[in-house]
Amino acid sequence: MYKVSVVTPFHNVELGIFENAYQSMKSQTIGFENIQGIVIAHNCEPHYLPALQEMLGKHDNVIVRGLDNDIHTPSSPRNYGMQFATAPYLVFWTQTTVTLFIVLKKPITTSEKPSLTC
Repeated sequence: MYKVSVVTPFHNVELGIFENAYQSMKSQTIGFENIQGIVIAHNCEPHYLPALQEMLGKHDNVIVRGLDNDIHTPSSPRNYGMQFATAPYLVFWTQTTVTLFIVLKKPITTSEKPSLTC
């Protein structure tokens, strides 16, 4: 069972930048095998979904899905991605959530309930 599910909305980002970001996730101290990655390619140009599937498909703990709709906010891919989450903790990963892994590490590894205020 995974310790944390990480939903990542993706929208036409340069693949090299995205791959570097995913390398960062792979180096998390809780162990990449304990992270369920969920990447939602939202309203992307057609070549992105197969490229993401090729890049991440070798990992059993990463799900890549496409979502094409008329909603142009990050909430749509986040809500869609939540249905695939199986871990007791859920993170929506953006460039600003790097510290969230640090905040969640203690509760994830000790079974404490996190106390977060936003």
